[in-house]
Amino acid sequence: MTQILGKVAVGVDDPAGKPLATVVIVPPFGIRAGQLFLASYALTQNGFRVVRFDPRNHVGLSEGSIESFRLSLVVEDLQSVLAWSKATIILGFSLAAPAVLRVLSEQSRVVAAILVAPVVSVRSTLKAILGKDFFSSEAGELPQTTDILGARVATPGFITDCREHNYAELSDSIRDANCVSATLVLLAGAQDPWVQLEDVRACAKGRSPDLGITRMITVPVASHQFSVNPTVAMRYLEPAVRECINVCGSIPNPVVRIPPLKEAIAAERRQYRSISGSIAESVGRIGDLRGNSRVNRWE
Repeated sequence: MTQILGKVAVGVDDPAGKPLATVVIVPPFGIRAGQLFLASYALTQNGFRVVRFDPRNHVGLSEGSIESFRLSLVVEDLQSVLAWSKATIILGFSLAAPAVLRVLSEQSRVVAAILVAPVVSVRSTLKAILGKDFFSSEAGELPQTTDILGARVATPGFITDCREHNYAELSDSIRDANCVSATLVLLAGAQDPWVQLEDVRACAKGRSPDLGITRMITVPVASHQFSVNPTVAMRYLEPAVRECINVCGSIPNPVVRIPPLKEAIAAERRQYRSISGSIAESVGRIGDLRGNSRVNRWE
């Protein structure tokens, strides 16, 4: 188990009955775990136990500032959360994709990963967002900080981390995918402005069929920002939840229940009002992951 040097905030959402499996949700860049209630609620309504966490050096309740964001730290934190939770399914969003693929390439407990709007080429996505290819510059030529979707990030540190750990290129994602034995599902937006459909298709086709099941599903959306657009989120959630159920294999022709947005909002409000509720109310501050945690609520 990878040792966590700081502290990682983790929350658990329990279904009404016996869980089909445990799913770890890895948030997209700039989004707190607490903002992923809709995805978690949809999964618990379909029988899954859900673990949400805030990576270090990110937004949310964990240690560090997003200015020092590194994908290598997301990898370390995901490894530790998986070991602690015994989860067998990963649901990763956007920039979480390179971290998820790297973790899966190094361990075999997880049986499936569903990647939503997966950034399989950090270089291409960053260029689409910022209009400039930072990976073509030397570290000394980069600006000290860059505004990425409203967050100030130390540019040399982030770019250097991607280079040193091989997260930057499409070829890096394809290489990691070819070290993964778990089922891999890629949900790509048909007109996602930040993730090229052809890149996702190349990643799916580039994985050897001998390694396991690989599926690419095209979702009819023209936006990447599902975290701020409930309509876009709903379109991704139905196939994501369905794939989680299919992985379990115990329910033939499953009927996926995606709760209406109004119901989900009401459930989220109840969660915030609750002091000791049983669903997704607690946040553990995990340092050494040996159980000595402090309990808070998502903020």
